[in-house]
Amino acid sequence: MKRFNGLVLQEQRHLKWHALDPFENILMILCGIAITGFSIVVLADIITRAIGHPLFWAQETMMSFFIYGIFAGVAAATRRNDHLYLAALAESMSGPKRLFFELFNRAVVLAVAICMNYFGYLN
Repeated sequence: MKRFNGLVLQEQRHLKWHALDPFENILMILCGIAITGFSIVVLADIITRAIGHPLFWAQETMMSFFIYGIFAGVAAATRRNDHLYLAALAESMSGPKRLFFELFNRAVVLAVAICMNYFGYLN
């Protein structure tokens, strides 16, 4: 059986665990569902407001789709290493400079993840 790995570029294949490919596919599907749901609810909210019968649940639904889309998108971007603009800077370097920037990028992502866990736990 052939593995589906259309989301992972072949030049980045050595950086990825094959076991997490299905998880990445699910995250990308969830991102698509979230942005589609968000767009549909926004359109429905605009149309129903224009005809004089607004949907009272539209704001909460839009916010839910947006928030879950962000969380799924952040997870997918972290897996794909697309989360920081500095990644493009590091890819243009080689040797010790590239190692420093790669470690710096990973440290920033780790610090943000720790802050999200800590402050999320406080809330």
